[in-house]
Amino acid sequence: MRDFAGNAMATSASLFLQNVHLFSPKATGFALSGLYLASAISNPLFGSLSDRGRMRWVAIVLLLASVLISTFPRVSVGWFSPVLLTYGFFFMASYPIVEAALMESVPDSIRGRVFGLFITVGGLIGNFSHWVVGSWVHKLGGAASHLESYLPLFGLLSILMGLSIAGLPLLNAIRKREHLPEISAGAAALSPLHSPKEP
Repeated sequence: MRDFAGNAMATSASLFLQNVHLFSPKATGFALSGLYLASAISNPLFGSLSDRGRMRWVAIVLLLASVLISTFPRVSVGWFSPVLLTYGFFFMASYPIVEAALMESVPDSIRGRVFGLFITVGGLIGNFSHWVVGSWVHKLGGAASHLESYLPLFGLLSILMGLSIAGLPLLNAIRKREHLPEISAGAAALSPLHSPKEP
């Protein structure tokens, strides 16, 4: 849901700016560049902060990204670039945090496979969103030039981004389950009943 909504936001914003506000391709590209430029600051910043509360910080950045998706089509023209920049600042920060949480949740022996599958599935779903959004806007026909036509689209993407937070407790549960044998083994090693006998 995060990858679908995040990728769809870029396509939706591009079509919205060009169809409703008649942005040129150059102006549209400049506005959208903020989605990724801000990550140069937010990725290391929130990646560091998340080391002291990973699930809390990723929930915060995804919730703020969700709010900004819904806000974007409702602001005046002069605020489009700042909103996109701020959205990218929070949304892109979710990637290093979630990936770190994923790496903590699975054993070393399968970590590469799990990460590869995660990237593949996320990439396919995320890139599929471009086709979905393009088809949605195409079906609008003449209404594609009206702001009100895009409000349901941005509203849906905002909801999907917010709902993606529901996956975090599941990831946390996997982490606890996978590390339970390690904790049990460590506790057993420290138990007086299992202390090594003196020669």
